[in-house]
Amino acid sequence: HAFVQAERKFLGRTDGQLTSVAGYAGAARTGLDGRVCYHNPLARDSDYGRLGFAEAVQVAVPEEQMTLFADAFFERFRSGVRHDPQDKGGEYRSVLGLPDGINSRFIGAFKAAAGRAGMGLVAGAGG
Repeated sequence: HAFVQAERKFLGRTDGQLTSVAGYAGAARTGLDGRVCYHNPLARDSDYGRLGFAEAVQVAVPEEQMTLFADAFFERFRSGVRHDPQDKGGEYRSVLGLPDGINSRFIGAFKAAAGRAGMGLVAGAGG
């Protein structure tokens, strides 16, 4: 919901132009059934948190709007504190995926935005 709002506010998109898609990222394995699922007592081996995934949102951002959107991203986690503190655990960590990872040509915009929010970036292992 937050990234749909950011698309509308910062990118001026209408409902038909939204690109936000929710999913999971940051792990490399699935459950025994080949699935990754939200918390579900019937599919414990496929629970995204137990498998090491984080909740993620994919958004298509024009290059000229990357700095603005980087600030919008880190506003969600001001000083490392989430706006929804009831969500705890590794599956709620802040993750960011960029083309070429930590070597992305966009990394400077996100490092600067992280600094303005009192945070830093750490290279991940992908997944």
